[in-house]
This record gives sequence, structure tokens and C-alpha cells, in this order.
Amino acid sequence: MAVLAHETGHVVGGHLARLKETMRIAQRTTLLTSILGGIAAVASQRPDVGVAVMVGSQGSIMGSVSTYRISEENSADKIAVDLLIKTNQSLKGMVDIMKLLDKESRLYPDYEFEYYRTHPITGDRIAFFENMYEKHKDLKVNQEYEVKFSRIKAKLFAFLGDKERVYNIVKGRKDIDSLYALAIYYLRINNVDNAIKTIDMVISIEPNNPYFYELKGQIYFENGKIKESIAPYKKALSLKPDNNLIITMLSMAELEEGSNNDLKQISESLAKVVIKEKYDPFIWRIYASCYKRLKDEAKYSYGMAEYNFLVGNNEIALYHANKALKDVGEGTPMWFNIQDIISTINDSNKNKKGDL
Repeated sequence: MAVLAHETGHVVGGHLARLKETMRIAQRTTLLTSILGGIAAVASQRPDVGVAVMVGSQGSIMGSVSTYRISEENSADKIAVDLLIKTNQSLKGMVDIMKLLDKESRLYPDYEFEYYRTHPITGDRIAFFENMYEKHKDLKVNQEYEVKFSRIKAKLFAFLGDKERVYNIVKGRKDIDSLYALAIYYLRINNVDNAIKTIDMVISIEPNNPYFYELKGQIYFENGKIKESIAPYKKALSLKPDNNLIITMLSMAELEEGSNNDLKQISESLAKVVIKEKYDPFIWRIYASCYKRLKDEAKYSYGMAEYNFLVGNNEIALYHANKALKDVGEGTPMWFNIQDIISTINDSNKNKKGDL
């Protein structure tokens, strides 16, 4: 949780965007010093003078970048502390992770040197976090957050880790996180029976967790059992009514299943989701599919325009946007969105022609 808070601090602080700008300036400066070094070498007829100019200047540039990175790390630390305090979470994890980093850096001196080029001295950070921890000792580890975070870690590990490594670590264990990871492992190797058996064990332990039912629906869906996936998706949605992912997956399953579902209800649900998840092409594709079934060509074309625009198919996006525009009421939110797509693509095309 401490690491997550620190990295969130970088996001909140806008550090990545600023780092890109800093690196861009550094690259320009490096190019300029290379040119100046070449001029100095020619003017003095001594190559060593040019090399000295370039090496000295580049060392100064890298020093400036490193100083900038260190200030950003300090800023992220402070934001992380604020975030943990505001969410009533203990700062002990911050102290523990810094002490672990300090121990590791002593074991690997080369790593320590590289690390300190872009990070504050670990001892200083430990002192900062210990001071803040002492001031806020009343904050205890939030068990509810810890449980949720533990589930997240199990899910990520099981989906992203090496399959055999996942299995070797969780096999034989009976705790809920290990069983959750094992169910995902079985999903990844297409062992439907064991996946369902295992996720049912997980559900029996924690029957009100919507994400366990969502996984059960996913197991069925990804193995071609579309009809069977609908009930667990519906159960998941009943436990988490506003979850956009669950709404989307249930809608997709119902559309794929193809029976006389309430297409109007599905379309209304998807229309709410795309407002919140405007930049997810996957959802726009499902939205378009739903309106295709409803024979609403304007909204179908609008969905396809958004989808293709997001995945970079500008010509197809422009075709669908112009097609949708003919039947969409002027001045409506959809009309403005379509105009944005057309305008952005046309501007991009003009810029490309200008580059030529």
C-alpha cells in the first residue's frame, strides 16, 4: 500500500508529464553543447577542447536532471503521506519499505549508486517517514483495505504471473487469496471444470463479493458457455450495481447469447457506461453492437466512429462519424461528440499534409 501511495503521489503531482518536458529540454541542451564543442574544437584546432566542453556540459545537464528527479521523489513522498493520512491508514508501511530499500542498497552497491542518482538518500527518507509515523501513531492498519488490497494482489499475480509459477505457489493452499489465484490459473489453462469448482469454493467462503461472481461469469464466457455466464454476471451486478466492467460484461454476454433479451435495457445501461468510460474502445464496440441489433443506424455508426477513432482507424472513424451525423439531432451531446471526432481527424490530416 505504501508503494502504491508513493506512485499515486507521482500521478497526482503530474511528475511524468513534467519529466518528459525536462528530458526534452535536456536533449536540446545536449545537442547545443555538442555543436558548441565542435565549434570550439575547430576554432582552437584542439579536439581535446571540444571534448572538454561537451563532457563538462553534459555532466552538468545530467546533474540537473538528477536533481529534478530527487525533488519529484521528495514531493511524491509527501503526497503519499497526505493520502494515507486522509484515508486513515497507518504510515508504518512507509517506514518498513524504506528500511527494506536501505538494506537492499547496502547489499548491492552498484544499485545503490544508480538509485541515489534519481532518489533522495534513503536515510533521510526513513527519518522523514519515522517522524510522520510518530506524529500519526493513532492511525492503525485498516483491515478492510488490507483485505481488498490482498485480493487485488492475488488477482494481478494470477493473471499476469508465469502460469507454472502461479500454480506452484498456490497449489495445496486453502486460504481465500490462494484459491482465488488458483481459479484464475485454471481459467488461463482452459480447465473449466476445475476453475468453476475452485471459484465456487471461494464464493462459499465469501458469498457477497461481486468480483468472485464476475470471475465465474468470465470463466464460462471465455470458454464458450455464454448462457451459463449470464447468471453469475447478474449476481455480480446485484452486489455492485454501478460497476461499469460488470455492466459491460453482462451486456456483452446477453448480446452474444442472442435470445429475446431486453435490448432497450441493455442499450440504456451501455449508454450510461460510455459516458464514464469514454476512452475505452472495447465498450464502444459493444455499444455499437447493441444498437446494430436495435437497428438504430445512427447510434451504431456513432459507436463505430468512437471505437475506430480510439484504436487509430481514422478513415473508418470519419466514414461512420459522417454517416451518424446525418441522423443525429443538431446540438445534442452526441452531435457535439461526432463533430469533435470529425474536427480532430481533419486537423490531423491537414497537419500530415503540412509535414510533407
